[in-house]
Amino acid sequence: MASLSPAYRPGDIIIADGTVSHCAIVIGEKVRYSGGVRTDWMVLHATGFGSEQPRDGIKKSDVINMGAGRLFRPRAMSDAQAQTVQDTALRLHKASSSYGTARAVFAWAGSTGFGTGAFGRLQKYKERLSHTEHQGAVKNVFCSEFVILCYQLAFLDEAQKTRQTNPLFINLDAKHSYPKHLRQYLRTNATVWEEGDFPP
Repeated sequence: MASLSPAYRPGDIIIADGTVSHCAIVIGEKVRYSGGVRTDWMVLHATGFGSEQPRDGIKKSDVINMGAGRLFRPRAMSDAQAQTVQDTALRLHKASSSYGTARAVFAWAGSTGFGTGAFGRLQKYKERLSHTEHQGAVKNVFCSEFVILCYQLAFLDEAQKTRQTNPLFINLDAKHSYPKHLRQYLRTNATVWEEGDFPP
C-alpha cells in the first residue's frame, strides 16, 4: 500500500501497528519564518505516559514520534471540515482531560455500536465544550476515544440538522472502542476513508 498525497492533512488519523496499539489525530500549525509561512505537522493523542508534567492527558507531539502504522483520511473532506476537526481536537486538548487508565482497561465491557448511551455522553460533552471556560469537557479519555470524539463532536450538529448520518461522523461508541475497533471501522467504510502507509 502506498503513502497518501499530500503526506499530511488536518484530521488525519494515525493508528500504530501492533496488537496493543495507539492512535492520534494530525493537526497542522502555521509557523511564520523569514521566508514566509510553513506548516508544522503535529499529533494530539491521549496518553498516560510522558516526561513532562502532568504526565498524562491529551498531549501534543511531533508526528514523527508515532512509530510505524497506518494513516487514514476522509476521501471527500473539505478544507473547512478538516479545520473543524482540528479546532475540535485543540479545544479538547485545552480542556485539561486526564488519561483514563481504568476507562481504557475496561472499555471492552460494552458494545462498540453507537447507541443511546453514546449519544447521551456526546450531548453532555458538546454542552461542556460550548463553555470556553469549562475545564474537563471530557474528564477521562483514552487514545481512540479521543480521536473518535473529535470527529463526533465536529459533525454532531450537522448530522442532527439533516437528520442523516454524516459519513464523517464516526459511528462507534467512543467509550468502548479500542484502536483495533477504529481501524476495522475505517477499513470497513473504505468508500469514505482511504488508507496509506505511515510514516509516508
